[in-house]
Amino acid sequence: MATPKGQAARTRKKKIFLSGPMNSTSDINGQVAISSVLKPRFNVYLAPKDGVEIRTLIDLLANPKVLSPLFLRAALLVQQIGWAHEIYQLLSCDALVLNMDGRVPDEGAVVEAATSYTAGKPVVIYKDTVVTFWDFFDNPMVAALDSTWQVITDLRKLPGALTAALANAPATKGFVYAPPPNIQEAYDFGAYVSANLRPLMAALKAAAKDLPDALRGLEPDMGSMQSFAEALIAGTKTRTAARRAFGS
Repeated sequence: MATPKGQAARTRKKKIFLSGPMNSTSDINGQVAISSVLKPRFNVYLAPKDGVEIRTLIDLLANPKVLSPLFLRAALLVQQIGWAHEIYQLLSCDALVLNMDGRVPDEGAVVEAATSYTAGKPVVIYKDTVVTFWDFFDNPMVAALDSTWQVITDLRKLPGALTAALANAPATKGFVYAPPPNIQEAYDFGAYVSANLRPLMAALKAAAKDLPDALRGLEPDMGSMQSFAEALIAGTKTRTAARRAFGS
């Protein structure tokens, strides 16, 4: 399998990472529509439904007293937790669908697709907009992420295109992805986040008002994130958990 070391065995139903714009209600509705078409045949990961509630947590952090470097440090920690979870989901999925609708491809979605491509995961591109990079063509740096260089424009054909891509995936030819150390570290922590998502979100929401000040003078690092998360889930006070995890 083209996956990092230590990944659990696959279930029979392939897992698909659904990537695309998620900046508005209409964006998310579009992603949900694609997910609905895929779900009869695949397990689908959709970040707004299955991921870390980054925006909710940052909204809880924000108030007039902490719009400062402390707020920014806390907001960055939340984003780093969310990023690690997305890395885990990307590398534990069997393939990725890139929804390229919009005036330009969503920047984050392109990074997700490129990450999957580098890890040997099949990428299938979907869009029903007529907007292109020039004339009839999409940006070749994005189009090349799909090995067919073809965009699926009929949503009904997407499951079949995914099935075909999976049948010809690099993993079927013996490819095994070996991530660099920083990605392996994020993957490992992301796996923990995925396994403890509900209690961790509850703990972070409860800790939100104290988190900015608790990080004063500290520099959180990915290698210590799990220790911090475990302490919060266990009910340790936010400041104590931060000092133990991130203190020198």
